[in-house]
Amino acid sequence: MVNWSTIDVIDVRKTPLVYHYQRWEMDWIDNLLSDQKIYFSQPGFLNDPWDCSPYYDSSCVDNEADHQAHVDYFVGAARRQGTSEQKIAATEKIWRSDKELVRRAIDAASDQSFDAISKQYRIYCLTPKPDCQLMWGHYAQAHKGICLGFKTANDVFCSALKVIYSDEYPKLNFSSDSLSENLLPLLVKSKPWEYENEYRLISEENAHAQGQGTLRTDNGFFQVPPDALQSIYVGINTLDTELDKLKALLKKKAPHIVLKKAIKSRNKYQIVFKDIPL
Repeated sequence: MVNWSTIDVIDVRKTPLVYHYQRWEMDWIDNLLSDQKIYFSQPGFLNDPWDCSPYYDSSCVDNEADHQAHVDYFVGAARRQGTSEQKIAATEKIWRSDKELVRRAIDAASDQSFDAISKQYRIYCLTPKPDCQLMWGHYAQAHKGICLGFKTANDVFCSALKVIYSDEYPKLNFSSDSLSENLLPLLVKSKPWEYENEYRLISEENAHAQGQGTLRTDNGFFQVPPDALQSIYVGINTLDTELDKLKALLKKKAPHIVLKKAIKSRNKYQIVFKDIPL
């Protein structure tokens, strides 16, 4: 069964480096080297249509205790929204006697929750492997983009959470106020995505943040520790002119960053990397 207890935080000792694939965007690269800022994606722009889409189990209202717990939740939500006590009392009486009404409300919440998640949360996708051919093809502009290497021994990347890959769609309790349960849809994907071996940093947008002690982004941007970025890998199909631009930028702003070029093996379906001197 998929639940929060099965989520793992990255083990810094076993995974000292993690990687992020992205398209070639010199403005973003410049922003990273100048201000140590990375860009977190909005859930609505991820390429898996089930990603970050919670399913709240409305069948639970067949159990009387769960039925009443959900009524209590909806009543509390109505009070927080400023609904009059007279109207709340009338609605509560109906809901406590009509499980089907509560069931429909839970189903409606499932349909509407993705939009709320997309406003509140942002995601930065990571993996321990810089040489995955599929990820270079899918996320790095058909091998023309880049792959960023970050060390995990800092107070940001050490909090990366392991994505769970499951054949079972997680069933959530809508009446739960648990932050961990609310975050679970952001960390569960279907089995076909397992090749990514993904970890995620999860942030809240400042304008919509509700949690305490969470990473915070402004319009998707987040400042990482100045020594977090260790290396930049460029794809097999990167143009020499683009590589020259990157070399000049690194030499000027971050000469300590290791630059590597992906090379296609001649006799194997394998990517190898060559160090590029600045």
